[in-house]
Amino acid sequence: MPKLNVRIGLTAAAIGMVCALGWCRPVLAAATAPPESSQAERLFQRYKQSVYQVRVIDAATQEKKSVGFGFQFTPAGELATNFHVVSAAVHKPARYRVECLREDGTRESASIVYFNVVHDLAIIRLEQPQSEYIPLGNSELSKGAMLYCIGNPHDLGTAIVSGTFNGIVEKTLYRRILFSGSLNPGMSGGPALDSHGRVVGINVSTAGNEISFLVPVERLAEIYAELQTQPEHAQRSWDKLIEQQLVDNQNYFFQMISSAEWKHATIGDATVPGEISSFFKCWGDSQEEILYRWSVLRCDTDESVSVADDFYTGTMLYQYVWMESTGLNPMQFYSLVRRTFSSGFDDDFAFDNIGNRDDAQRFATRSGIVRSGNQKWKMAVSTRGYVKYAALCDAFIAMASLDNPRKALIVKMQLLGVQKKRLQEFLRKFMEQIQWPG
Repeated sequence: MPKLNVRIGLTAAAIGMVCALGWCRPVLAAATAPPESSQAERLFQRYKQSVYQVRVIDAATQEKKSVGFGFQFTPAGELATNFHVVSAAVHKPARYRVECLREDGTRESASIVYFNVVHDLAIIRLEQPQSEYIPLGNSELSKGAMLYCIGNPHDLGTAIVSGTFNGIVEKTLYRRILFSGSLNPGMSGGPALDSHGRVVGINVSTAGNEISFLVPVERLAEIYAELQTQPEHAQRSWDKLIEQQLVDNQNYFFQMISSAEWKHATIGDATVPGEISSFFKCWGDSQEEILYRWSVLRCDTDESVSVADDFYTGTMLYQYVWMESTGLNPMQFYSLVRRTFSSGFDDDFAFDNIGNRDDAQRFATRSGIVRSGNQKWKMAVSTRGYVKYAALCDAFIAMASLDNPRKALIVKMQLLGVQKKRLQEFLRKFMEQIQWPG
């Protein structure tokens, strides 16, 4: 299944395809709401000096590698954007720099001062800040309230898009505002304004067909408050900051799972963990073959954390395959189960989350026979550590029941960005929840 959130920053390849903080200023609501078109025009005219196209510039060519958008939200010159817009400059500062382009064509240098990779937000600072900035509001709006998102879609020029606020997305790990409006590549990091001109959220992703998502402005306020606690001019290790944020997110992830009431599902003769938290979704299918039948049940999270253009993490999925012989002899059935156990996931499950193999170690695999409940299982656990973020690893687990010559349950699981201790604790509980009379 496709990921729910599609980032809306523009890379160089994509560009080629198309030609309540205390210092917020009060704004009084008009007695009569103006027409939507004049409202959008008023907001754009008011804040066009406070919004920027954010560019990541390649040092060798002096051309843009990627573009997004941003807006000044403090009088000191801090701009907000998405982390994925500037991630290349975070990971390779000697190769890439950040540049901001004003509406009047003026280019200004900017530096990255803080970010949160999990919430996909970054704060950058202009070398020559403007006096104008956009005040932060809050995301506590009524469904149907008008919002106005500013960005530079497909690098075609600054534009403002109107749409409606539809609340916080339900059954999600990370808070996102559902925005019924058309966000496009190049608008990542731009502000979403309410009718009073206050920032409600930050453009982040789209699922197409005017289904778009915003990071609630409260997340930006939290990150800015964290920045204020940092020593001035402190030398920061971005890798250590990313690792700590990923570990904290993993702890939150498993805390949510452990505190939830696990739902169970039936596949064949077995009862297995189904949706173990509200942010998991399960899908099923079945097929009758000539000499055997099978059923499949897959559960996963739709969300991930983008660390770099070719590196995402923070997801989990598990899949069950129930196989039952209708004409195979025991040796033939065992051979079928063994092949299914030994094969990797299909293309939808492939370990493609890290494009640069230098960012991860090679997989190391341990296998053996284990007993859980009244079943004997063949089990293999493969893990690979992250090079920069040594506390975390990716894991692939495969299990196949062995006791019944005509029926078998195969379980496969993928976890991205997990500590080995957390992995062991989760696997123990997960296996205890699989019940099969045998």
